[in-house]
Amino acid sequence: MISSLVEQHGSPGSGLLPVAVARVGQAVNLAVERFVTVGETIADDYQEVRAGMYEACKEARQAGGAIERICEETEEAQEVLPDRTVLIRAARCLLGAITRVLLLADIVVVKQLLLAKDKVSHSLDRLESVNNFTEFVKAFSQFGAEMVELAHLTGDRQNDLKDERRKAQMAAARQVLERSTMMLLTSSKTCLRYPDCSSSRENRDTVFCQMRRAMDLIHFVVKDGVLNSGETHVHREELLENERATAYACLRHLTQLLEISKVTVGE
Repeated sequence: MISSLVEQHGSPGSGLLPVAVARVGQAVNLAVERFVTVGETIADDYQEVRAGMYEACKEARQAGGAIERICEETEEAQEVLPDRTVLIRAARCLLGAITRVLLLADIVVVKQLLLAKDKVSHSLDRLESVNNFTEFVKAFSQFGAEMVELAHLTGDRQNDLKDERRKAQMAAARQVLERSTMMLLTSSKTCLRYPDCSSSRENRDTVFCQMRRAMDLIHFVVKDGVLNSGETHVHREELLENERATAYACLRHLTQLLEISKVTVGE
């Protein structure tokens, strides 16, 4: 919408009537208003991004309002304005502000997902240490609720991923966790019933190991290849491949967002 407006604004014979220009400006401003309302709601709930989110939303709202005013002036003049500089500047400001909002919102999503993963990890530790059925049932009930939350968040993240390799890794990790949950229930019950049986304990420990590896992979994908020094379950080749991931991942993510929100400003 903005791309078409910028391309045709001031172009001879563009065919874009002043009334249509005004309507496009109104639509852009309305869409921006809805977008920043969501951003401000996120800011209200998460203090760590509040200041930056409010500022980005304010800039986006100002740019959206500026675009609407420019389009209204076009309608009032009953002609297409020959100078696109002001419109291009407003569009660039809008793009920059929206990109900042998306990046800050992504930070919140990542923190939510990692927090859910940590909760599941703690529940696994608790399940591994229980010694009777009563404690196990209570711990497994909590574990199940936390797994549902993690499955929901990782599913959303998988759909948002642009890198096909990362998307496949997330899908594989989620599948391992889903299939391992029932095996964990069965193997843990068997281990509690036969505490002296080494085979039952080995089976249960294998399931725990698979689930922890899957969660390490989720962490790896969410952080786009950046792991804490203590996390060693992911293959070393992956770590070597992503030595530059901290800056590289941010730049690649920014490029993807710019492609999504691309505004063609002409020559």
